[in-house]
Amino acid sequence: MSDSIPGFTPAERPEIRLKPGKDKRSRLGHPWIFANEIETGQAQKSLPEVCVAKVVASDGKALGTAIFNRKPLICARIVSRNPTARLD
Repeated sequence: MSDSIPGFTPAERPEIRLKPGKDKRSRLGHPWIFANEIETGQAQKSLPEVCVAKVVASDGKALGTAIFNRKPLICARIVSRNPTARLD
């Protein structure tokens, strides 16, 4: 599995940065991140279609590790509040 999902290890994990004011639900423990809550830019567009990513608030604070899929409205789901969690 680790060979098929980019970002599986913390060292290769890309960042998903939330827009200002869009991190409240994540900080309160809600696991879903919606597509309209994520900063869009070249870094976002260059992410693989599906990957494991580090979720970061607009102020730079790490919020956890998520499975990211850029296609659906709910594009990420936080699976750990530890941004360097090893998934196995």
